[in-house]
Amino acid sequence: TYLTGLKFADQSLEYLVNYFENTGDPTIIIFFGDHLAKIGEYGEADFITAGYLTGDGSAQDAFDFYSTPYVIWDNFSNKGAQALKPIRMYQLLPTVTTMYNLPRSAYFNYLYDQQSVLRGYAQSIYLGGDGIPTFEPSEEMKQKQKEFEMLEYDNFFGKRYGNDKLTR
Repeated sequence: TYLTGLKFADQSLEYLVNYFENTGDPTIIIFFGDHLAKIGEYGEADFITAGYLTGDGSAQDAFDFYSTPYVIWDNFSNKGAQALKPIRMYQLLPTVTTMYNLPRSAYFNYLYDQQSVLRGYAQSIYLGGDGIPTFEPSEEMKQKQKEFEMLEYDNFFGKRYGNDKLTR
């Protein structure tokens, strides 16, 4: 069942953290899910009943429905738990490499720099640089999203013309 899976996931994360707490190897663990589970017979309605969603049709409600929390842990800094602005999963590694002052690729630099205007996009929901979701993006947000889509298309199916843009 779903709850059994949650229990095993929690136990596995505890085991992993306990193991790396006691090693000398600097380690960062990022733990996240890829979507919410369908709970109950009615899906979204059950999240409203549970108080996780309001059901008001707002961009915030839609964002919450299509988002999952994440945990970042390490065994070498004193960062502790941090409240980060919401981001989409494709922004997670650029954010973590910046948090820990790790080397970043040109692509990660591009994604991280994009966050000042657009922290993500999915399901017609734009996540602004302020971390607030909206259905009505600014022209700058639309432009950043289009640029990102073109770069992704080029990386997957094109001749990687975008690499020139990233290395300039």
